[in-house]
Amino acid sequence: ALSMHEMRTYHLVSLRVNLTKEEVSALSAEMTKQMFQEMHLEEIRQSDTVSQKPVDTALYAQILTEVKIAFPFVDTLSNGLIMLPNAQQSIDTIPLVVYKTFRQINKTQTNQLYNFLRTRLAKDTVVLIKK
Repeated sequence: ALSMHEMRTYHLVSLRVNLTKEEVSALSAEMTKQMFQEMHLEEIRQSDTVSQKPVDTALYAQILTEVKIAFPFVDTLSNGLIMLPNAQQSIDTIPLVVYKTFRQINKTQTNQLYNFLRTRLAKDTVVLIKK
């Protein structure tokens, strides 16, 4: 068959590999271990990518201006992001907003500020902390 395909200089060597059940199990376990290691490395790469995502500072500066107008009781406002793993094995990024006020405010005002931030940041969850 090799001469028909102009491969006369090649020799066909047949090999038969006999593996025991234990050797097959060991190979299977090693392949599974490598697969999980590769998945873990990919997960680390993805989380590095997420954590290096640039924060839109112009958006937060604009939101600070809007909050000061709509909620004059807010004296200072700072923000950040919280990264939490979720059930789908990915990372949720949740905005964290810390505000300071020297005035007494009621629960309704706090809820209005919270709902404004949720809507403005287009997130279903915002962590709002009074300093």
